Amino acid sequence: MKLKTWVKWVIMLACIILISVVAWLTLDSLGITSIDGLRTLIASCGAWGWVVFILLQVLATTLLCFVPATSMTFIVVSIILFGAWQGFLISSIGVILSSMAMFLIGRFGGERIAIKMVGESALKKAQELIAIKSKIYLPLMFLFPFFPDDALCLVAGITKIRWWEFLLIVI
Repeated sequence: MKLKTWVKWVIMLACIILISVVAWLTLDSLGITSIDGLRTLIASCGAWGWVVFILLQVLATTLLCFVPATSMTFIVVSIILFGAWQGFLISSIGVILSSMAMFLIGRFGGERIAIKMVGESALKKAQELIAIKSKIYLPLMFLFPFFPDDALCLVAGITKIRWWEFLLIVI
């Protein structure tokens, strides 16, 4: 491995560690590093608890798009906190909003931002997956757990799919 490539990997790893530490310290200062802490925060927000949870979900899944199963974690946590039906509704709203956020980041940020957020290899895979008949295959790809959903949302933003068509696909 060339020295330049090695330095890039070290810088990328340092950035990931820095983001993780800052995220942990932020969550720890808010007291939400456990289910009980999150439950307390949500309960203290009263009627706005749903909104706070949805905002946390959208923020985390958008910023941590390179971490697999981030959305799934929030879906499970929402069911634990709110029960099956309310958790389903809340997590569905969060997934739709975060998917639209990733789509808009792809639409306005372009391929350059997408590469920085999900990596070039994940972006290329996603581009290959939705290059042909994206409106038919994209909904199916969202259903399978091994596809990079966030990368797919970014790539959909780069393609010619209209935002309302993408919204219907996500729903």
